[in-house]
Parts: sequence; structure tokens; C-alpha cells
Amino acid sequence: MIGAGLTVFQKSSNAVAAPATVVSGPTDAPGTTTVTATDNKFDKTALTATAAQELTVTLKNSGKVPHNIHFFDKKGVTSIATADITSAGQTATIKFTPPTAGTYYFQCDVHPDQMFGTLTVK
Repeated sequence: MIGAGLTVFQKSSNAVAAPATVVSGPTDAPGTTTVTATDNKFDKTALTATAAQELTVTLKNSGKVPHNIHFFDKKGVTSIATADITSAGQTATIKFTPPTAGTYYFQCDVHPDQMFGTLTVK
């Protein structure tokens, strides 16, 4: 009796599985982001923000050497905001309002050729 009922619940060989949803961890609240620095990379190299809205960036140094995060209008041109250089295991937080919509550049001043990314403001 049990064996006869099992065939009713078997999946058809034509069935397509639903795509899996991948959750990578908690998301940041609007207007905030956390960037983790290790030796020698940022975990995020592309950030987004809203024009005319204050942005809070927390840098978490999970590396063994000092790091910071510094925002520019373009690579090495005009500084917009910078966090203090932090030692291993420390964090630094900066708050600023991006001037206008556009694409901005950020880097670690200690490792500028290895640790950098873009901030897109919409």
C-alpha cells in the first residue's frame, strides 16, 4: 500500500527547479555602508549613494596593516572626504554629502595602487 502511494508524489522528469536565492549577509541601511579592508583589498569596490543625501561610510580594518578610505571627485584630484588611517582591528567612520550625481573615486591612501573603487551617486 505504501509503495503505490509514492509514485503520486514523485516529480516529473520535466520539472524545472526554482532558482536558489543567495543571501550574502545583512544589508546596510539606506545612506550607510561598511567597507572592510584586508591586506590589501577592499571587500567592496563599487558603492552607490543618493545625491543630496548624507552618506555614512564605516571602514573596518580586518587586515594586519594600517588602512583608510579617501573619496575624490576623480582619481587624485579634489578630496571630498577621508577617514583617518586605522590600525589593524580598528574602525573609522566618516559622514559626508556627495556634491552632485556622478561617479567618484575612492582609495586607501596607504595602498592606492591596490585598494580603490568607485562611488556612483544617483
